Amino acid sequence: MSTDGANVVATLRHLRTFFQEIGLLLGSADNLIEKHSWKRTGNLVYGRMSYTLSEPQKWLQQDIFRLYRSEHSKNVLMSVTVILDDIENPSRVTEPLLTAGCFDYPSEKELGIQLQHFNYSLPRWHLNMPGRIDDGTIITAEYNPTQISGFVKVATLGVPLVSIETTTILEQRVILPLITELNARSNLPS
Repeated sequence: MSTDGANVVATLRHLRTFFQEIGLLLGSADNLIEKHSWKRTGNLVYGRMSYTLSEPQKWLQQDIFRLYRSEHSKNVLMSVTVILDDIENPSRVTEPLLTAGCFDYPSEKELGIQLQHFNYSLPRWHLNMPGRIDDGTIITAEYNPTQISGFVKVATLGVPLVSIETTTILEQRVILPLITELNARSNLPS
């Protein structure tokens, strides 16, 4: 086997290990969020991939995410997402990000409808936020609901993925700030 061939195999194996680490990170997020009465919605972890020869650039995931709902905020969808790339607009992602967001829908019924026809751009919405910064600051925006997005308000935050080295850092920099934002809206204790 040539050195180039061995490098390809080594790169793919390294990529698999990287995805295993992302899986552990998102599993930790599941556990941390569950402590605050939010439950995972479904078992999805990625979308927007291609399985055709005409779109090989979409064979690899651009983002890996988890979705959550709560009995206390029935019209809100929460997400935690690892954003690895943006093939439509590469300048928006210069390093992998860990983002989190909460999407307020006009009603629980409207959220249910949106989940039936899920928009895979929602978990990566942080990239669309006005004045986006990736230092853990929560950014909020209000929207007129559309058939595609449906939400009326969104709050997101993002941090460099490499800055999340432990579960404690994940909790302090991502999970607790978002839970605090959600609870402040609903007047719930953090």
